[in-house]
Amino acid sequence: MRTRNWIKISALSLAIGVSLGALGAHALKDSLSNEQLDWWNKGVFYQLIHSIGILIITLISAIKPDLKLKWSLRIMLIGIFMFSGSLYILAINKGLLGDITLLKYSMIPITPIGGLCFILSWILLFIKVK
Repeated sequence: MRTRNWIKISALSLAIGVSLGALGAHALKDSLSNEQLDWWNKGVFYQLIHSIGILIITLISAIKPDLKLKWSLRIMLIGIFMFSGSLYILAINKGLLGDITLLKYSMIPITPIGGLCFILSWILLFIKVK
């Protein structure tokens, strides 16, 4: 695992999360319903929290390279894409994209799989730290 790359991934994900939060608060607030904005904001929240998680796990990995936490990092990044990404798509589906039923029903199972990725990633960290 290259520490520098994971720090960059974390920083980029944090910058994107802040940008998407600002987009939701300003540009999308008049286009989306309250429920859709809640989905959007939940996606932003979990992206930011888990981007910080990636940074923390990377720093732990740099201090204790024998822990081998690459899978915890990878699964957490996949979780961000699946959980937050699916919430972003669900949020804009009715508002900006119109109502694409296939899109809605294809995203619904992806959100909990992303959440499971988050949980698994944290459990892997728990297991690796002895």
